Amino acid sequence: MIKINNIEWIDVDTKEAELVLSDGENKLLVFSDGYSEFDCQVGVEFKEELYAMVSSDVIQVMNKPESVLPLGGFRQVITGTLIDKQNSLLKIGEYVLHFESDIPNDVKEGELLEFEVGRIDI
Repeated sequence: MIKINNIEWIDVDTKEAELVLSDGENKLLVFSDGYSEFDCQVGVEFKEELYAMVSSDVIQVMNKPESVLPLGGFRQVITGTLIDKQNSLLKIGEYVLHFESDIPNDVKEGELLEFEVGRIDI
């Protein structure tokens, strides 16, 4: 189960916040511009879709675990399993990320991909 681990409000009036999500294995830093302070609370289960803004080439990797590597700010290196090539869906632990980027033609569903994201949005 994915839960909200931390909230840093950027602007309460415009509902912009940095959320730290946790699935118990990996933490993701995401940007939110739609939650109000009443909707968003630490410890609450998170069920929204996540959209990754890819800022590097998508590469196939082998023998690496699904993981999230923070680089500073919203930048993160994501290593995950491609679960739907047509709709560009990647799984990292319990997270499912939508991403828009070219996927190498020889990559099949179930294989590992890695890329850098500039930000992940809700």
